[in-house]
Amino acid sequence: LSHRERVALYVSLDDVAEDEPELAEAVAENGRRYGRVFAEAVQELLPLYREREVTHKDALDVYIEHRLLLEQRGRDGGGGGARS
Repeated sequence: LSHRERVALYVSLDDVAEDEPELAEAVAENGRRYGRVFAEAVQELLPLYREREVTHKDALDVYIEHRLLLEQRGRDGGGGGARS
């Protein structure tokens, strides 16, 4: 995922249930919430696994990188607001 060689990550609820049955039940009852939590965790961890720069494949890649840069600047207090 971090090198854009794959674009999806699938987690089997059965695999979760093997290790954490209570978590699997909670996920089954509230999939949307846990989907967001999981996506946020993956988004946070992906940069740790990046071994090389990823070349932009399309306009969506450029847009995503730009958004991430703006979010990072906002967290760091580096501005990133719109220019006039």
